[in-house]
Order: sequence, then C-alpha cells, then structure tokens
Amino acid sequence: MPSKKSISITIATSCFNEQGNIKEFHTRCKNSIAHIRNNLENSHDITSSIVIADNSSTDGTLFVLKEICQDDASVRVLQNLMNYGPEVSLMNVLEQVSDSDIVFTLCSDLQDPPEMAI
Repeated sequence: MPSKKSISITIATSCFNEQGNIKEFHTRCKNSIAHIRNNLENSHDITSSIVIADNSSTDGTLFVLKEICQDDASVRVLQNLMNYGPEVSLMNVLEQVSDSDIVFTLCSDLQDPPEMAI
C-alpha cells in the first residue's frame, strides 16, 4: 500500500466586532475541515489550522477568541493594535501561513460560509 501524502490546510480570516458569531464561525470551520479530512483519510494525512486576525475589536471578540484558543490548539489569533481593515489584516494572516499547502480565505462574519471549502 502506498504511503499517505501529508497535506496542511489553513483557514485564514480577519475579524472586527464579531463577538456574536465568531464561535459559530470556528465550529463551522472545524466541521468543514473534518469533512475534508474524512473524504481524504485513505490517501492523505491532514493537519489543519485556523488563523484569525482581530482588527482591534471594541466588543468582546478578542475575549471569545482567547477562549477558543484555550480549547483548540489549532487556532492562532493575531491581535492588531489598530484596525487595519479586512484586506491588510488578511495579508498579515497570509504571511503567517505561507507554509500551508492549501489556504482558504473566508469572511469571519459568515458572509462566505466555511462550507464553501468543501
């Protein structure tokens, strides 16, 4: 039997004041990654991560993100000292994930559902 290929998948996003839905975003991303993993488990060893840049949110988004990180080691959060806007913030995230084989960029407000990755 041939050996499995290793592949790394990252979901990258930025957020601003997403306290109300960032947990759902995280859950749906994890479910989408699990779906991909299940479909490729016979041929690939998959590692995954979620990287989120917080654009200096003024609500409790950063607190929720820290809670998510405590429960899920595959999540990394970048804390911006000011709001750079979604495009620049996402570019900062992409610099952090350049070693990933596949990167999905999504809107953390669920405008683009994480299920698009599958």
